[in-house]
Amino acid sequence: MALTKLRLALVVPVVALAAVLVPVAHAQAAPVVAAPVAAAEPVPPSPVITRCDKGNACAWTKPKGLGKGWQVHESQPGCYNVTDNNKLGAPARSVYNNTRKAVTYFRNNNCTGRNFTLQPGQWSDFAGGQPMDSQVWSFRVPR
Repeated sequence: MALTKLRLALVVPVVALAAVLVPVAHAQAAPVVAAPVAAAEPVPPSPVITRCDKGNACAWTKPKGLGKGWQVHESQPGCYNVTDNNKLGAPARSVYNNTRKAVTYFRNNNCTGRNFTLQPGQWSDFAGGQPMDSQVWSFRVPR
């Protein structure tokens, strides 16, 4: 008899607690209806896009468009050594091609050595990555 009273003493509170928790669990499990999402626009790099004028090839001393910056307009074709003191004075760590032409970036001065090409609107937050040791020393703007 004592065992039956003990069981009832344990079962009744558990049943009462379940009666309270079950409606809460169902309320939290209500299905979520998502609103239709429009196709996302590509997000330009930040802060690069705001610091590279339209029609320019741009370079910065730090990754992700940070640090000292320098740019040259596509109307001035040629090879540019960004390590020159009147430009960056150091290798570029990030680059952005905001021209209408393909721009080639090089690991050495005078547009020599390992290289990669960025099409119009493309950028490299880490200046070509591992193959370039994340450094650009020069780039060529075509005619």
